[in-house]
Amino acid sequence: MAALAGRSGWLPWLAVAGFALGGLLVVALLSRFLLSRARLGEANAALDRLSRVDALTGLHNRRHAQEFLEGLVSAARRHDMSLAVLVIDIDHFKQINDTYGHQAGDEVLCATATTIQSMLRTEDGVGRWGGEEFLVVLAGADRDAAAAVAARVLEGVRAARVLAGGETVGVTVTIGVAEWAGDSVDELVGRADGALYAGKATGRDIVAFAAPPAPPAAQRSGDPALPSRA
Repeated sequence: MAALAGRSGWLPWLAVAGFALGGLLVVALLSRFLLSRARLGEANAALDRLSRVDALTGLHNRRHAQEFLEGLVSAARRHDMSLAVLVIDIDHFKQINDTYGHQAGDEVLCATATTIQSMLRTEDGVGRWGGEEFLVVLAGADRDAAAAVAARVLEGVRAARVLAGGETVGVTVTIGVAEWAGDSVDELVGRADGALYAGKATGRDIVAFAAPPAPPAAQRSGDPALPSRA
């Protein structure tokens, strides 16, 4: 009987120990679950960032720059706002690659991206549009405001001296500027791109301005309005 009583005295302690171990196991499993969720959230955030950011320069990639511009064009239509874009291309970039190597070319791209970004306001956007070309979106900017920004970028890049491949490299850019005039995103960027290549044709290291979009054919030819069906 004494042995039985001794054993029964241990039973509450065993129950308490069992509950404690079970609680610790639940806490451990819950902690592991929360840690896994946190890591998954961090991984998803990193993937989202990678889908929007150019890995080399840290700027928006083309997809995100396009989305940013589409959003601003939509807002400009609704609120009758000004908007302008700059298409910026590094001059003689192939020659830089051929002379100093592709690593030096990457360093020039990164340094130029940093210079461009430093000239902009927080509400503006800049992305790597492709290769050595960048797209700048200027919210609320008319032609004069865009011209002032383009001039600052041109001078800032020109004044910088980039250490690339162990050599100090001078860099210039050519910039095409287009003010939004109710046209589509593709038409707006196309006009800026056309101005850029016109600037390249005149010798580079210059700001060139796009002409406004052509009016519809009926307005251009002065055709009378079509008669209504009375």
